[in-house]
Amino acid sequence: MPFTFSLKGLPIAAHAARRRSILPALASLGVALLVWGCDAGPGPSEPTPSDEPVQASQPLHLEGPSESGGYRISARPAAEPVELHQMHDWIVGIELTGESSEVPSAVHFDGGMPSHGHGFVTAPRVTKNLGGGEFLVEGVKFHMAGEWVIEITVTGRASVDRVILPLTIEP
Repeated sequence: MPFTFSLKGLPIAAHAARRRSILPALASLGVALLVWGCDAGPGPSEPTPSDEPVQASQPLHLEGPSESGGYRISARPAAEPVELHQMHDWIVGIELTGESSEVPSAVHFDGGMPSHGHGFVTAPRVTKNLGGGEFLVEGVKFHMAGEWVIEITVTGRASVDRVILPLTIEP
């Protein structure tokens, strides 16, 4: 059952589907932005997985190009092994790759199990700019074994870009 809390008078349900529907509005309001500067750049497109799933028994380092090609985005756990039912911190890396890409002003981390139709049972969030294009994400928890995706969205002043990185979490 979802719980509700208030953020400056705006009710927000923590249920995954509701959370996903409100995030673009929150991003546009500037909630949880990590300011890093910005330029103009291309707009968003439909998300598609960028690579084949990675097995959790291997050292996890997921990476791929963003949909517009303006960024090379990576994600890795801050510590391994990644175990079921445990909270994890992750490191997201963002590298500019195109002339038209803009330096991001916000980074958002989300994901879920598309075949099951649900997201994380927690609300992972970017909590710190580590410098050098790396960001700390806290609150990641895999509560089921199976096929997961990590969706990283990069927001700039004039555009939103993303990458979807698939991985397999084994029991």
